[in-house]
Amino acid sequence: MAVLIIAGECGDDATGAFAAMLPIAGQTLLEYQVRLARACGGNHIVVLVEQLPAVMLSVFDRLRADGIDVDIAREPRDAADRIHPEEHVLLFAPGFVGSRRLLESLIARATPTLVTVPDQPAYGMFERVDATDRWSGLALLSGQLVRQTAAMIGDWSISSTLMRSALQSEAVRWRLEQPEDVTIVTDAAQAQAISTRLVRDFENCDQSPFVDIVAQPIANMLVPYLLAWAVPVELVALIPLIFAGMALFSAIIGWFTIGFLIFCFAVVIDRVSDAIMKISVRAEGGVDLFKYAKSIVLYIMLIFLGWSLSRSAGDWVSLLLVGWASSILILRAAAIERAPKWYSSVESAGVIVTLALLFGMPIAGLVAVVSHALAGQIVDRFFRR
Repeated sequence: MAVLIIAGECGDDATGAFAAMLPIAGQTLLEYQVRLARACGGNHIVVLVEQLPAVMLSVFDRLRADGIDVDIAREPRDAADRIHPEEHVLLFAPGFVGSRRLLESLIARATPTLVTVPDQPAYGMFERVDATDRWSGLALLSGQLVRQTAAMIGDWSISSTLMRSALQSEAVRWRLEQPEDVTIVTDAAQAQAISTRLVRDFENCDQSPFVDIVAQPIANMLVPYLLAWAVPVELVALIPLIFAGMALFSAIIGWFTIGFLIFCFAVVIDRVSDAIMKISVRAEGGVDLFKYAKSIVLYIMLIFLGWSLSRSAGDWVSLLLVGWASSILILRAAAIERAPKWYSSVESAGVIVTLALLFGMPIAGLVAVVSHALAGQIVDRFFRR
């Protein structure tokens, strides 16, 4: 899968800046396009840019620093020469922004396809195809068609000519039922609106009510500011791990209430980090590491809590409760990927114990964690198929 991103035309912004340099999700539009294409399976990315200002060179430097190699072409024939005739080519018109869901659906078709929207006044920013359709700025073409079109391009616009060539080659039209999945960005106001929409539409795939009720609203509030300030993504991904370490250290030295509060705070920050990573289409290594670390940290914290309670009470009840709760959580994490949100989880166990510690009833908190976990097992055994 090759990707051809046409980035050489100026937008309508009063500054005359390249549309490709407008800010989207904490980076330039061109960076966002490249990362999105790479995430959808484009392993050969060609950027056609007629002018190459210094600010654009820094974009390619940042992409290379993240391990993303991009071929830079200065004219259509040069871009076509970098694409193999037998490659499928995902084409982005200047300023195009589309959802990942749409791109993945288009690539799955594996046949030349022109993505269109209805010819209505609301979609006047898109180029007209005929009396019924406008081109969304996205197409899936053959490498051979791109090479043939570039060979006869002349002084015509490469994006419009490729679109016409696709129609003449009997490419399939795919009219979108949800045209809001695509946009052509031409100015700073549109770029800001797209960034806001990406945050709003970010899907919450977590299975914890605590994340839904507490962490997600906080993430919705903080993420737009962090993206606008271009806070380093690596730093945001590292912060949850730092707080998880602080929580573990607090539990080891016996500060259980503080430790579990810090653990809950780490879960909230992880949600913020997760949102930034996914919205900006970044690598998620740091976030995935926390998803493994949080379980280990919670189990160790519970062991220290159970040991402390059992030692002070002179029995093994608390340690048995900790072992029981931890074993159920471990088995559930391995067996069920998409459990209902009310089911027990690492986050819910952490919140329950935190609340119990705040009210001075830690043993009751452990009993509640076990009861919550057992309720899920009972439902699985007798009511779910």
